[in-house]
Amino acid sequence: MRLLLVRHAPADWPEGEPRYRGWSDAPLGERGLREARLLAERLATEGVEALYSSDLLRASQTAREVSSRLGVPPRLRRGLRELCFGDWEGLSHREILRRDPGRYRRWLADPFGTAPPGGESAAGCLRRAREVLEEVRGRCPAGTAALISHGGTLRLLLCHLLGMPPENHPRLRLDHCGITTVDWGPVPVLAGMNDLSHLGCPR
Repeated sequence: MRLLLVRHAPADWPEGEPRYRGWSDAPLGERGLREARLLAERLATEGVEALYSSDLLRASQTAREVSSRLGVPPRLRRGLRELCFGDWEGLSHREILRRDPGRYRRWLADPFGTAPPGGESAAGCLRRAREVLEEVRGRCPAGTAALISHGGTLRLLLCHLLGMPPENHPRLRLDHCGITTVDWGPVPVLAGMNDLSHLGCPR
């Protein structure tokens, strides 16, 4: 099968310092809707037979734009959500470091063995996302499936598929509406990484 891993279009967050968004949500802004439609035009050339998406609004709105162009209904799955940051949702790196320095440093050092307060570990995020991946593999063993999800979740899935140490996931760059292609035969093979050509960006 061919697996297209797609990060959702940009959400309409307030401008300013980057923050941990996780399960917090916002709709797509004007830019996000425009880029989601460009993504849909590109995916219309890929022969997508199955479309899966995180149920968070910024991903599901992206999926619906794609669905309306492809005529393929989106299957929304909670397992494709971004990692949950719990009490740290909406906070910046600097704010968390000021409020909870010890726990934050422990989590940065070992995101698989520890979790934000009220949140989940990277291991927990990967576990639920892998369950969706197995569902996709079962439903579409020889066709093309697209998964619309979030940067952290997709990086973890990509490491899993390619047999890379999951601790390396922060080293992978996946931009909004970028398409990463994995051809899944006897072993998964990376066939394309973070393709943004449909947005007028170089590959």
